[in-house]
Amino acid sequence: MIEKFHLATLGAVWLVLAGLMLYLASLDVLPEVQLFWTVSAVLIMIVIRFNINRTALTSFNPLYFGRLLIVLLTGMIALRYMWWRTFHSIPLDADFYSMIGGLILYVAEIQATIIFFVGSFVYIAPRKRDVEPVSLNEADLPTVDVFVPTYNESAEISRLTLLACTNLQYPSDKLNIYMLDDGGTVQFRNHSDPVKARSAQDRHETFKALCDELGVHYLTREKNIAAKAGNINAALKHTSGDLVVIFDCDHVPTVDFLQNTVSHFMKDEKLWLVQTPHFLINDDPIEKNTRSKADMPSECELFYTSAMRGMDNWNAAFFCGSGGVLRRSCLETIGGICTETVTEDIETSVEMHAKGFNSVYLHRPMLAGLQPETFTGFLTQRLRWAHGMLQVFMMKNPLLIKGLSFWQRICYFNMTYYWFFAFMRLIFLFSPVLYLIFGIRLYDAPVEEILIYGLPHLVAFAIYFNVFFGRSRWFLVSDMYEVLQSFFAIRTIFQVVLHPQRGTFMVTPKDENIMEDFISPVAKVFHLAVGIMAVTVAVGMYRIFILHGPTLAMDITVTVWAVLSSILLVGSVGVLHETKQVRSTTRFSAKGDVVLHTNAGDVVAKMVDLSSKGIGMLASGTNKLSKGDKVTIKVFCQVLDKELELNAHVCAYFPVKGNPGIVNIGLNFEPQSVEEERMIVAFAYGNSERWRETLKARNVHHGLYEGAHYFSMVCLPLGIKHIYNQILRTLAKVFLFIKPKVKENV
Repeated sequence: MIEKFHLATLGAVWLVLAGLMLYLASLDVLPEVQLFWTVSAVLIMIVIRFNINRTALTSFNPLYFGRLLIVLLTGMIALRYMWWRTFHSIPLDADFYSMIGGLILYVAEIQATIIFFVGSFVYIAPRKRDVEPVSLNEADLPTVDVFVPTYNESAEISRLTLLACTNLQYPSDKLNIYMLDDGGTVQFRNHSDPVKARSAQDRHETFKALCDELGVHYLTREKNIAAKAGNINAALKHTSGDLVVIFDCDHVPTVDFLQNTVSHFMKDEKLWLVQTPHFLINDDPIEKNTRSKADMPSECELFYTSAMRGMDNWNAAFFCGSGGVLRRSCLETIGGICTETVTEDIETSVEMHAKGFNSVYLHRPMLAGLQPETFTGFLTQRLRWAHGMLQVFMMKNPLLIKGLSFWQRICYFNMTYYWFFAFMRLIFLFSPVLYLIFGIRLYDAPVEEILIYGLPHLVAFAIYFNVFFGRSRWFLVSDMYEVLQSFFAIRTIFQVVLHPQRGTFMVTPKDENIMEDFISPVAKVFHLAVGIMAVTVAVGMYRIFILHGPTLAMDITVTVWAVLSSILLVGSVGVLHETKQVRSTTRFSAKGDVVLHTNAGDVVAKMVDLSSKGIGMLASGTNKLSKGDKVTIKVFCQVLDKELELNAHVCAYFPVKGNPGIVNIGLNFEPQSVEEERMIVAFAYGNSERWRETLKARNVHHGLYEGAHYFSMVCLPLGIKHIYNQILRTLAKVFLFIKPKVKENV
């Protein structure tokens, strides 16, 4: 009852504010008055941004004055701008092409405004839940089935996740672990191609033997129907646990995963889902190729830190495909996981919420996952998300589906409608081309009015974005991510709008080893885009400095716009130079004391990094070790509450540069049994507190300057270097006298 009153109060506040903003936006005022009040509003926002405690600025109190005032001022400026655009600046009386061009830009601006207002509603009050561990001695604990679906992933990746699942702290008589192998189905083993059939048979035997070795269950099925969703639904028919946990095969859970999530189901019989964040330990290709610092938040953290918390406030947190706990009895009311779209997770969530079931988002990282290593792998994943989200928008529009609350409709609309972003991104990027090269008028208004209404609008949006998302995304970096996806997502938009029921589930590439640097095979479209913008800027300069025509003020304004678009494009293309990544497992920072038992005596060291394969450490200068030595590691494992003795050998041993008194020691683990493997996995991946501390260190609020500085000092120089080398490669092909520095493909 209290929560419903809270939601009703917050909704009423929003309705009152919306009515007030609409009224004020409709007032006709002189340009001088508009300039005065918008500049005043922006200055107030700047004061709020820099003079309120940063913790308070991101307060979880939904009625916090500063947070609401930022939304109110940004919304007022946006509405004033859109009112002016609607009634005073669209070139409806111009020539046909100018009218169409102006309307297309106007539609893109409407789209951006809708995303702002709906997003503000969703993100205004991100919910913070405390972890409530369940007592494992309770007699009425529900039974749990853990599903690990796999399709084409390696046995090595799957082994790590299965080992971690066997470490889950939960009564063994109430826990069953299943590997769901969709790569070894009867259909694949009987493939008409004998090579593919043999490969599927080998996989089937390998994974079955793996499961037998680790003491978990192996399941496969007759036919590969409905991809991952069909795989899970087939497994539901052969299992009976009260709760079902789903982990992607590259998502390694911590030992306390069940202990921290099961308790929510014991308090709410209508709870169908507890979702946890995906904590990704490797860099995505944008981070890797720009050589970003470890303190820059991953792109996914914007979603898991802000979006999911915001949706949880409105009982709209949804299943993310992995890291979720589902109640079987609730899931059975809709016949299992939905299969109509390629994003079965959010489709299922919409159906479950429409049935009146509840969900919980617990923002504690309790699994370690992997991101695609290459830009093409990144695109494969993101375009599948875009395709599925747009399918849900078209086929099961949350504004129309029966059963959802008003708040849930808004949340799901925000999450699905956002994926049309490619349209507005490309329009904003290339609108200067229409004016400067083709002479298409985009505005029917004096330049002074365009600047008076437009510039405060852009500045307000930048401040708003930084206030709301400064902990989980840097200024300009999100723009770069969207630009990189837009050139390919626009095709997906048209495909789904024209044929919403079509779509194939594309598996995200995993375990990609990049043996040498290369240029991404999708780079050509960006090279073309940069070339178009370069010509546009050149034409703009010609119009400014040579023609000196009557439209000089407009020429200057649009040329500046073209320069800014070019800078964003150039900064983005730098990530298309794929840098090599040969390490088989991702290492992450770790701290702690380690004792090495060697034939020459003990060595005391400080741990610096860790993985499932090995450990890196620093020690005072010693002559007790050399490369290849066998050692025994003695280290305390907090989650197992005991000291471990692990076998390893020295794979690296060298003095630290600039500090010869300290040596860097690298060890590779050499487990002698499955039990020792389990201990290694528990030591490396089992402690959720390690992931929480890492996430906390990254989620520091950064201002606009930090993001702009990173983009201009890292991304932009990489982009310039990439374009320079591309020019050399082009000249080499044309004149055959310059050797390209970088290969075009792997």
